[in-house]
Amino acid sequence: NQDRSRAQLNANFVSNNFSQDQWQGGFEYAYDEKFFLRAGYNFADQDNYIYGLTFGAGLTTEFGGTMLSLEYAWNQTEFFDDNQFFTIKMAF
Repeated sequence: NQDRSRAQLNANFVSNNFSQDQWQGGFEYAYDEKFFLRAGYNFADQDNYIYGLTFGAGLTTEFGGTMLSLEYAWNQTEFFDDNQFFTIKMAF
């Protein structure tokens, strides 16, 4: 259903005084405000900038009168193993 879908595009620019400027962008698709898909990209024109692509997904549901969110995110890094994040949120 088209009324249940939402897409959001975000962008950010950081002008640094003592290093190169940074550009960041992200996209989120939500269905029924319960299922989420996310992607993003970080860019800086410098040799030692370590971040790049990001991906993620989330699920929000009501469980026993409590809102429960389960989320996963992956972040590409240049010099180390890629970062992975697992999040559990509860709202009373």
